[in-house]
Amino acid sequence: MSNQPAPPPRLSNRYYDSPRKFFHYGFGIGLEWMKVPAILIGSNGSIEFRNIHGIGLPVEAICHPFMKENFSLGLYTGASLGTTPHIFNSGEITEDDGSTSKEHYFYYRWNIGGEAALGFRRFKLLYTINRSAHKINYDLTKNYGTNNPVLYELEGTNHSQTTGLGIRIGRYLKTYGGGGNTFDLLYTFTDDPEDQFLDFSLSGLGSRRHGLSLMWWSMSQFKAKFDISMGEPGVSVFDSDWSGTSFQLSLAYNLSRFY
Repeated sequence: MSNQPAPPPRLSNRYYDSPRKFFHYGFGIGLEWMKVPAILIGSNGSIEFRNIHGIGLPVEAICHPFMKENFSLGLYTGASLGTTPHIFNSGEITEDDGSTSKEHYFYYRWNIGGEAALGFRRFKLLYTINRSAHKINYDLTKNYGTNNPVLYELEGTNHSQTTGLGIRIGRYLKTYGGGGNTFDLLYTFTDDPEDQFLDFSLSGLGSRRHGLSLMWWSMSQFKAKFDISMGEPGVSVFDSDWSGTSFQLSLAYNLSRFY
């Protein structure tokens, strides 16, 4: 008979093995790059189609009040502040037609949403819904070498709702304070009230957009997300085909905790 002490009990590294460890929250801060297609009306009555690029700082918070391997519920909110990437050269731009421009751009975005995932340990169906408000303040002064530069201004707020349906691949796993890895692939549908987009009723961007969302999340480490969407044809009087492509890329360090 051995006098060696019995080995200590093996600790579970899966939080869902304990009925008390079901609550999860995370906080992230990162960098985003985005593009917004817009129609600009100049001070001389000219019309210009332009892709407004922005670089911003997003912050986010996420909470899963119920998180088991085959079913989870999540709530999230976030905000971001941004400006033009041309801020590094005082907003000055050299246009393709040889003219010079000076750009001022500031945006603020806030969103709140939720999600539900149902399935198996490594494969789940995912449903998301998100409400957002995007406020933009933009002006562009174009100089064609004359004494009368053209001023383009755009200001307003867009309220939208985005619904997503797709799959989540990966396991919810906790090991000594760390987390697992998940990959989300979603079809998204965004509804923008036509009379609300940047306070213009004829924006030419369409009031309904279809898109694709990809997200990789290493819990307690990094989160990367890419969204792309296109305006639905026939919605606006300006559009007869798929147009108004918009996309956003963000990368955030996410600190997560499980209880």
